[in-house]
Amino acid sequence: MKISLNQLLLRLRSGAADHARQATILVHQYSRVFGHVISSKLVLIAILALATVLRLDQIDQPLVSNHSWRQASTAMMAKNFYQQNRNIFYPKIDWAGPGDTYNGREFQVGTYIASLIYRFTGISVLVGRLVSVAFGIFSITCLYYLVKNVWDEWYALVACLVMAISPGAVFYDRQFLPDPVVVSLSVACSWRLIGYLAHASYRNLMWFALSFALMGLAKITSLIILVPIAYSAFMFASSDGITTREEKIICLRNLAIVVAIGIAVVATYYSWAAFLSNHYPPYHFAGQGKWIWSNGVLAELLSQKWFLKTNLLGLRHDFLGPFLAYFCFIAIVLNTLDMRSSRRDGMHGNKLYRAYFILWLAGMFLYVLIGSKHLSTDANNLYLVMPSLAALSAYGLIRLLKLFAVTCVASSLLFKSLPPILRSKRRVSLVRFYNLILGIPMLYIFLVFSKGLLVTTASRPMLSRTNVYKYQDYALGLALRDLSAKNDLVIAAATIAADPISIYYSRRVGWTFPDYGSPIIKWHGSLDSYSDADLIYELHRLVSKGGKLLGISASQLHRLKHKDSDFLRVLTKKSFAVFNCTEYSVFSLVAPSASGDHVCVYPKIPREISKHNTSRGFGKPADLQGQ
Repeated sequence: MKISLNQLLLRLRSGAADHARQATILVHQYSRVFGHVISSKLVLIAILALATVLRLDQIDQPLVSNHSWRQASTAMMAKNFYQQNRNIFYPKIDWAGPGDTYNGREFQVGTYIASLIYRFTGISVLVGRLVSVAFGIFSITCLYYLVKNVWDEWYALVACLVMAISPGAVFYDRQFLPDPVVVSLSVACSWRLIGYLAHASYRNLMWFALSFALMGLAKITSLIILVPIAYSAFMFASSDGITTREEKIICLRNLAIVVAIGIAVVATYYSWAAFLSNHYPPYHFAGQGKWIWSNGVLAELLSQKWFLKTNLLGLRHDFLGPFLAYFCFIAIVLNTLDMRSSRRDGMHGNKLYRAYFILWLAGMFLYVLIGSKHLSTDANNLYLVMPSLAALSAYGLIRLLKLFAVTCVASSLLFKSLPPILRSKRRVSLVRFYNLILGIPMLYIFLVFSKGLLVTTASRPMLSRTNVYKYQDYALGLALRDLSAKNDLVIAAATIAADPISIYYSRRVGWTFPDYGSPIIKWHGSLDSYSDADLIYELHRLVSKGGKLLGISASQLHRLKHKDSDFLRVLTKKSFAVFNCTEYSVFSLVAPSASGDHVCVYPKIPREISKHNTSRGFGKPADLQGQ
């Protein structure tokens, strides 16, 4: 029987639509069977084990990685909670001289837990890192339940896998910082919120209230989570057929009361932190001078184009990567389309909150709007958005894989139903080639995505150039500890000005050089950026306050010698060089005593670090190498 071309095209079109529907059903059925065959709990345990192994790699290294300034201050507060004042409302640091040097900081949740463990283990950076690792694993567990409640179980498992192997997540979850605590509490808060709105459980409401308040106390910038919370409350209020109007009013009223109390607690604590920063040295409030309302910041934001390039590069390098960004973009597009179709068909159940993670990103956008400068200098705050990136990338990846599977199955079904004249070997080979063209890029993207994250994670923590130079500061701190008495005041000029890492490892009280309280201080600067007169004045000022030893890292000495600094000539003429080596020099600022002849064995740079930099001139700044 002969058929016309139009009839053939019509048959092909209707057959393609039918086979696409059949293929979609088959893919869903096979995915369900696969889910029954493999236990999701076992997969989650395996992911948590992988995350733990990655985070425990080189866990005992010193605080020489990025954000060493922040980590050293955090470690000092934990040490002082253990040795001196156990009151959690008085966090004290050691880099502002003797006396009550309380700092206006976040509520020290992880720090205080570490100080409690110090009673059994003694002071150790390893304890602080392990506390961060524990909170990081907890955040992955909470992310599983959150994504499962919003989308599906397999989306949740892939999101946990992304969170487990993301280089930024691995890096920050092993640092002595408040960020792992904040991220875990924000994910737990979101999980309990969705659970409360879905089941009106007062148990979930209680856990939401606790995690929300602690999250805001641990870091006030985490309140960006208020954006998706408001979205969830709005979707719950506008939904039909879930609960009665009276039940909705009760749930929303309870939620509003809990959020209002949490915000009041956070505001009260940070008012206290501001009081500490105004009445105790170093008169420092965390993050001050970096917000849009601060003096001169708006003009700087405009001139630097809102630091968008810096922040986007940091986000891409630390958390996204090219493929993860691609999956997130796909997820946002597909989620938006799903929301439109669901609005036509009527949303119910967990479909109400499927845009939760997109609104989480919107909260980060508000953060960028008012605190872009703060993000550019404290990139660890970008970690706040990592759970939403992990969830969205998982959504985009699974949707693409399902689309690929449906396309393969539908094309096979379609060609099997064609007339014999159209089912020649050549055309079947074309179909296989078409499926191969679709499948190879998807497989390649997935493998490169996984392998690239693991390789980056394994290589980043130890061998970056910044970390290598900070080993000088670590060795300098140990030298100051061995060359000083218990009550001596020390001064340290680390590789980066105002970095207190050497003060921390000296186990002494003292000052950074230049001192943070000095009017000449420049953050992230080097000594050669100051005038000789300013450095000489700063040295005399700190000596008059009781400073006895001055330690300078080799990189700072190289810069001063290259500048032919008068300050360095005055220092070597009027002081006594206690110890010189390739990593640092220590000068006595008082008359030498008999103990000055004491020779100590100082820790050397780890062999792999020295070998990694032998050809580049270890100890010499990157901008002076080859000179």
